[in-house]
Amino acid sequence: MNKLILPILLIIGVLVISGCAQNGNQTTPDKQSDIFGKYKNSNVAECEKIGDPYERDMCYYDVARPGEGENVCGKIGNSLFKLRDISIRDLCFKNIAIDKAKIPGYSIEAKNICEQIQTSTIKDDCYFDVALGTGDKELCKRFEGSNMSSGCYWGVAIESGEPELCEKVGSPLKDSCYSGVAAKTKNLDLCGKIVNDAQKTGCVNLVNLEKQTT
Repeated sequence: MNKLILPILLIIGVLVISGCAQNGNQTTPDKQSDIFGKYKNSNVAECEKIGDPYERDMCYYDVARPGEGENVCGKIGNSLFKLRDISIRDLCFKNIAIDKAKIPGYSIEAKNICEQIQTSTIKDDCYFDVALGTGDKELCKRFEGSNMSSGCYWGVAIESGEPELCEKVGSPLKDSCYSGVAAKTKNLDLCGKIVNDAQKTGCVNLVNLEKQTT
C-alpha cells in the first residue's frame, strides 16, 4: 500500500474512534507523566535499592523492557499509594504487551500479559491495541456491544485486508473501512459497498493510485 494512504485513513479513523479506545480510560496524572523516563538508564538492581516506594515503582516502570518486562512490572505495587500504584503497574503491563504484539508470533504472549492487568479500562485498552497490532479479529469479540467494537474491527479489517470484517463496523466508520481494505487489496469492487458518494469516489481514486504506484 502507498505509504501515504494508510496514514491518511488512520488519521480519519482515529479522529472518530479516539473516544472509543479511551472510553472510561483512567487518566495518568500530570504529576506522574512529568517523571516518566527518569530512570530509563537504570536497571532492576538499582531500582531495588530505592527507598521511596513510589520512586521505586516508577523506576521499575522505566526499566521494564520486552523480554523480561512483565516480570519487572510484577514488582510494582508495594507502596502505600495503592490506587496510583495499580495504574503504574497496569500501564507497565500494557506497554510490554503492545511491544510483544509487534513481534511476529507473539500474539498469545501479548494477550496473556494483558490478562494480568487489574484495572478494567486499561485491560480493555491493552486488548484493543494488541488486536490492532496483531490483526487478531478474535480479540474484537471482547468489545461487541460496546463503542470500542467498531474501532477494533475497523483497525483489524484494514490491517488484515478482510472486507467481511467491515460488516461489523458501524457508521460512520464503515465506509472508510471498505475504502481502506479496497486500497490495501487493490479491489475496486469494494468501493461499490460504500454509501457516501464522495467517499466512494475517493475510494476509487485510492485504489487506482495504489495500482499505479505498486
